[in-house]
Amino acid sequence: DIHHSSTHPHVQSVKLLGSWDNFSQPYIMERDKRVGAGQWRGCHTFTNIVCDGSPTHMTPARSGGLKMGGTYWYYVCCHLASPAQNIDLTPGLVFAG
Repeated sequence: DIHHSSTHPHVQSVKLLGSWDNFSQPYIMERDKRVGAGQWRGCHTFTNIVCDGSPTHMTPARSGGLKMGGTYWYYVCCHLASPAQNIDLTPGLVFAG
């Protein structure tokens, strides 16, 4: 699970983009009302994983989870209620362990 806890109440949807697939596939996050307002969660089986922690260590594409010990970069894309407002891209770092 990846939780993003600092979203504004006007955020309508959240998507996750990650270095594991060269930021090519957005993964949709779900509101986590059990935890509280502005909380989102996602539990995904990733597809087309080509990078397991280092851009110099590209691998043939695979599907599944992130490899233990890998370091991955991600962006959380927050879509606001008004189409005139910009999308907020929040960066992050995951150490799979």
